[in-house]
Amino acid sequence: MRSVASCLVCLFLLIRSATAQEVRGLLRSADGPVEFASVVLFGLDSIRSPAGSALTDSLGAFTIRTAARGVHLLEIRCLGHGPY
Repeated sequence: MRSVASCLVCLFLLIRSATAQEVRGLLRSADGPVEFASVVLFGLDSIRSPAGSALTDSLGAFTIRTAARGVHLLEIRCLGHGPY
């Protein structure tokens, strides 16, 4: 089983306006792009309810749009990999 820890995650936080934010990234393993991974964004103040989520595409790319501001935790899950 491959480890998600070996994946390189590139994240770019782009602020579109005062109330909307966008998190983009590429999820890759040593074997190439990781497809259909679940990427969930949690605010540290409300860890029980996600601030946004997305699935990676065939290139391992994802985009999460959210109105939440502050410090966040990003959780990545994919079959065949452990959580990261």
